[in-house]
Amino acid sequence: MFYNGKGELMLREILTMKTYTRYTTILSITTAAIIIFIFTVILSTCSAYKGYAVILWTQDDWPYANGDIANISRVYETDRKCIAIYEKDTIELPMWRVHYFDSYDEAKTFAESYDPYRDTYAICRRNSLPVRSEADSGTERVTKLKSGEIVKVIEKGKQEKIGNMDDNWYLILTDRGYLGYTFGYYLNISDDPENFGDKSPTLLNPESLIEALLDNTWVPEIIEEMVKSDMYDLAVLKKKYGLVLDEEEKTVILNLPGFNKEYKYTNIAKTSSGKLTFEGTDLKVEISPSSNKILVNYVKNNKESKSELVMLEKDLDQIIWQEQQRRNDLFSNIIKKGNVLRSSAGGTISLAHNWSFTWQDWSLLSPDIIPENSSGQGSVGFKYFLSFGLRNRYDGAITFYFSGSPGFERTFLYTLAGNSIKLIYVPAQDIENLMIMRASRAGEAMDYSFYTE
Repeated sequence: MFYNGKGELMLREILTMKTYTRYTTILSITTAAIIIFIFTVILSTCSAYKGYAVILWTQDDWPYANGDIANISRVYETDRKCIAIYEKDTIELPMWRVHYFDSYDEAKTFAESYDPYRDTYAICRRNSLPVRSEADSGTERVTKLKSGEIVKVIEKGKQEKIGNMDDNWYLILTDRGYLGYTFGYYLNISDDPENFGDKSPTLLNPESLIEALLDNTWVPEIIEEMVKSDMYDLAVLKKKYGLVLDEEEKTVILNLPGFNKEYKYTNIAKTSSGKLTFEGTDLKVEISPSSNKILVNYVKNNKESKSELVMLEKDLDQIIWQEQQRRNDLFSNIIKKGNVLRSSAGGTISLAHNWSFTWQDWSLLSPDIIPENSSGQGSVGFKYFLSFGLRNRYDGAITFYFSGSPGFERTFLYTLAGNSIKLIYVPAQDIENLMIMRASRAGEAMDYSFYTE
């Protein structure tokens, strides 16, 4: 206590200050609690589902059936996928397989309208069947269906008569992710895809030649050889060599190595020998003496030419996708260990996610492997395959395409082990077509360590 003359005043002031301090503290705690509560509400709101997706076409490993509603926690617009929450698990859903909604009520309404078609599929019975942006033959073509292609029916549209064909339009989804309308005359509809029966092509005969041209994919023998060997030259595949007949547009596209032309015909006529002539053009097609092959007659550089095409039973777009995916996986397995490779003998290789590279300090590899005038930059690829004897010893083969030097490439066998990669140079004489036959320089392996920068 204070006992001087001003003691009472001082005591009152001190008490007042303590009361103020205590009040301020209480106020601060209260304010903090309110702020924490607000943030808790915000966070709880953020942790709720971002949206809802109706499953259009499920996968075998999904816990969902067609028409089910999935709770979505996150959407990746760039990668075109969303993350679903199922019990305690997360499931990655490609956006093309679902119909996404921001609200549950919207998703539920759509699911109810989709319910009659949740188990409905269709198989295409002719080649090059157009899929359009709207249920109208005059609208934009989204893609084309191939004979034997199975699609998911989303809804049944209006009925229409086109020429002598009377049927409904159907909104369909392809397994390549295309959504659009196609006319149902050339579709077989079923709630059980197993009922579609045998989709294999039949032997050719003159009476069914037009149908065979429409219903199958025709390619040069070089494509068939790739399929048989399971080794694909992606650059050749992407040129889409072959013959495509579009009866609706009255066009024939003949695309061969060194020749590409689109023909506009007025009518298709059959000769007594069974040969097809496309009136208004110099194009003729007949059955080859070889089974299930056609012989195309056309004019090239003012001279009559002939090319034999074979029936491709696999989907060409699917082949291209699978081969690109194989190469993507090989590159991913390397770069995920690190984007920089360092070796005391082979210099430093920096890889970028766009498949470009920069090679520095490679003087010890010159001129035997890398020429002295090399740019040290370029892109990588995985176009070569390993012979049977090499497959158990190496993980793959990587090719470096050096810029500024047309045709200059260097290929290396490689093995991955922990945080390192072993590169073995493959000279050109060890490669036949697309296959690496031997590792003649296996004793000169270069060890690189991975780093991330």
